[in-house]
Amino acid sequence: MGKEKVRYTFIAVTLVLIFFDVLMVCVNYQNAREALQSSLESDGEHIRESYEASYIQAGSFMRQTATYIATDDRVNELFLAGAKAVKEEGGGAGGPKAAIARDALYKLVSESWSEMTKNFKGRQLHFHIPPDYSFLRVHKPEKFGDDLSSLRHIIVDTNNDLEPRQGFESGRIYAGIRGVVPVFAKDPAQGVEVHVGALEAGTSFNVLLEDLHKSLEVDFAILMTHEHAKSTMWPEQLASYIKTHPIIQNHLVEATTNFFAANRFLEKKEVISLLGSQGTQLAYFKDIPYSVTAVPLRDYLGEIDSTQAPIGTILFWENVYPQVSEFWKGIWRSIYIALAGFTLIEALVYWGIRTQVRMMDEYEAALADPLTKIPNRRAFDEMLSDCISVGKRKEHDLSLVLIDIDYFKQYNDTYGHIQGDRCLKQVSSTLKNHLNRPDDFIARFGGEEFVVVFPETRVEEATRQAERLRKVIEDLELEHNGKQLKDAGELHVTISCGVAHVKLKLEQGLAGLSLIQRADKALYKAKEKGRNRVETTPDFED
Repeated sequence: MGKEKVRYTFIAVTLVLIFFDVLMVCVNYQNAREALQSSLESDGEHIRESYEASYIQAGSFMRQTATYIATDDRVNELFLAGAKAVKEEGGGAGGPKAAIARDALYKLVSESWSEMTKNFKGRQLHFHIPPDYSFLRVHKPEKFGDDLSSLRHIIVDTNNDLEPRQGFESGRIYAGIRGVVPVFAKDPAQGVEVHVGALEAGTSFNVLLEDLHKSLEVDFAILMTHEHAKSTMWPEQLASYIKTHPIIQNHLVEATTNFFAANRFLEKKEVISLLGSQGTQLAYFKDIPYSVTAVPLRDYLGEIDSTQAPIGTILFWENVYPQVSEFWKGIWRSIYIALAGFTLIEALVYWGIRTQVRMMDEYEAALADPLTKIPNRRAFDEMLSDCISVGKRKEHDLSLVLIDIDYFKQYNDTYGHIQGDRCLKQVSSTLKNHLNRPDDFIARFGGEEFVVVFPETRVEEATRQAERLRKVIEDLELEHNGKQLKDAGELHVTISCGVAHVKLKLEQGLAGLSLIQRADKALYKAKEKGRNRVETTPDFED
C-alpha cells in the first residue's frame, strides 16, 4: 500500500466515521422526538379526559338545576297556563293571555335565577313549548315566540321522548352547555298531569375552563366556526357577540382562559393545521415551548351522530419547557458522545496511519538509493525475486538490462564528484522517465551501474528498449571532455547496455543469479566493442 493510498484510506475512514456519527445523532434525534411526541400526546389525552369529565359534570349540574326549578308546582302551573294561552291565541308568541302568564312566570323565577347566575354562573334559563317554540327566555325576556325546532335538537328530542338530556348547543343568543328536562303540570281541566314542554338551564364554557385551568395549570380555548354561529344566532345578536368573542381563523372564541395566547397560537401553521381535527403539536409562544392539543368540538347533534361534522375545535396548551429542555439535553448529550467517540477513534486511526506511513517511509528509504532516489540494490533483489516467482508459475519471459555509464571515473576526475553525482541523478531520472510500461523496473545496481527489469518481455523487445534508452542518454548531450573520450572522438556522456533473457519455468533453479551474470557478460562485451552500444547474451537453460 502506497502512502497516497494510506492517506486516501484515512480520508475514507474519516468520512465513514462522520457519516455514522451523523447517522447516529439523526437516529437518536428521531427516536427522542418520537418519544417526546408520544409523551405530549399522552399528556394531551389525560387533559382531554379531565375536560370530558368536567364537561359532563357541568351538563349534569345544569340538568339538576333545571330539574330543581321544574319541581316547583307554581312554575309548572304558570308554564301550563302560558302554553295553553299560546295555543288558544294562534301559536308563536301568543296574545295577551300568554303575555300575562309569561310575565307572571318571569317574576316568579327571575330573582332566584339571578341568584343562581351570581353564585353558580348559570347563564340561560329557557322555557320551550313543543315541538320547540320559545315561551320565555329568563335571561332575555324580550325575545320570545320564535320557532327553534330546526335549531335546538336537544329540546325537540326531550319534548319527543320526555327524557332529560345534557350537552353543548348553540342557540339564538348564546352557545353553551345545556341541561334540559321535560316539564309536567296537573291540568285542572283534565284532572291529570300533562306534559307542558321543556325547561333548559345553561352555562358558558368559561366556568368549566377556569376550574380546569386552576387544577391542571393548562390553558383552554373553545373555538366555534363562524359558519355555525351564523346558522344559529340572530344576526344582531351575533354582531354583538363578536364584540366580546372575536373571530380568529374563521372561528369565534367562545371561551378561553388566555385570549392573547390563543390568538398568537392561531397564527402558527402547526396549530392552524389542527383546527377541526384531533392531534398534538409543539408550538412556541414567547420562546417558551407549549404542547398544543386539539379535539373536535361537537354539539349535541354531533355527540349522538358521529357522522356530523364538528362545529369547532377545543384547544388546550401547557408549558412543556422541562420536557423539551430534557429532550435537547439528551440530543446534545448524544452529539457530545458522538464527537468524543469520533475524536477518539479518529485519533487512534490517525496514530495508526501515521505509524504505518512512518514505517512505509522507513521501508521506502531502506529500498531507495539516497542519491538518485530510485530503488537500490536491495529493492532490486526483492523485485527480481517477485518477478521470477510469478514468472515461474505462469512460465513467462523475463529480460534484464545492466547499464553502465561510459568512462564515469574519468568524468569524476574531470568534473569532480559533485558534478559526478549530478550526472548520476540526471541519467537515472532520464532512464526512469523513459520506461514505457508500469511493470518495468529500474534500480541503481552499484556505482555508475543501473539495472532495468522487463517482466514478460522477450529478448528482442528488451534489446529494442535498451537501444532506445541508450539513444535517449546520448541525445541528452551531457558534456564529457575526459581524455579517453577525446581520444575516441566522443564529447558526451553515453551508456553501455548488456541484455539477458530467460524463459522461466516452475522447476528452474537460481534464474535470477544466472540472469544477472549473463547480463554482466553482455555488458562486458559492449565495453570491449567500444562502449555506447547494446549487446545480448544467448539464452540457456538453468
